[in-house]
Amino acid sequence: MRYITQLRELIDRDYDTFTGLRLKQYFKELLAESQQYTRIDSWWSRNGQNDIDIIALNEINNTATFYEVKRQSKAYDEKNFVEHIEAFLQTTRQLKGYTINHQLFCIEDM
Repeated sequence: MRYITQLRELIDRDYDTFTGLRLKQYFKELLAESQQYTRIDSWWSRNGQNDIDIIALNEINNTATFYEVKRQSKAYDEKNFVEHIEAFLQTTRQLKGYTINHQLFCIEDM
């Protein structure tokens, strides 16, 4: 019986992390299957304060789409996400001349 209790505690503790990671992976695979992008990745700043769930690049037509992945759309803060994108662009300086887009993915997009 103790095992079941511990398992339940583990699930409760890590559910958000696990489902968030799986959701990001699902959308990365969906984008890869679309064949619209030449590179798909994620990014975290060195200090850990900024992150981008998915960065999808088309290096042929110089477009970059930044995706925020949330289970629920109401958790999306567009202003905050745009600040993360700006931090990425200032830090990496790799996308000069690219058209920059951003979008939310959530469970409703599955």
